[in-house]
Amino acid sequence: RALLERALAINERTFGPDHLDVARNLANLAALNHRADDHAIALARYERVLAIREKALGSDHIDVALALSSVAYVLLDLRRDRDAIPLLERAMTIFATHEGIQYGELTVKYGLATALFFTKGDRARVLALVTEVRDGARDSGDAAMQAEAEKFLTGNGLQ
Repeated sequence: RALLERALAINERTFGPDHLDVARNLANLAALNHRADDHAIALARYERVLAIREKALGSDHIDVALALSSVAYVLLDLRRDRDAIPLLERAMTIFATHEGIQYGELTVKYGLATALFFTKGDRARVLALVTEVRDGARDSGDAAMQAEAEKFLTGNGLQ
């Protein structure tokens, strides 16, 4: 972590606070914070990553979708599902504008489905999303994601 903090400080001095290299450093640090259950710091860092990427890349870039999902996952861990859903929806909208399945798309779709399920959202939509995740995971050879989706479908009476 200390090396990442140092790299962040160097990049902020060298490139300025709104550079994409700074966002990459922040994202790496935020991931460490998130894994260590330091959600407040992870959330603040991911929100800064999102702001930098939106400014540098535009609001419809895949990297913005990934940043949105990172913020949303922290919110989900904080049991703030209703706050996470619009971010996941926006990420899905961005993914839909790009051809083919994008990196992270199945995970975002699954996160949205579970958030909707646990907030008593549209059950038919949850079923459709998790089915898409299962099928996409099968087609891409992601056996772990496929098994997770199947377990969710059967375990929650959706099949």
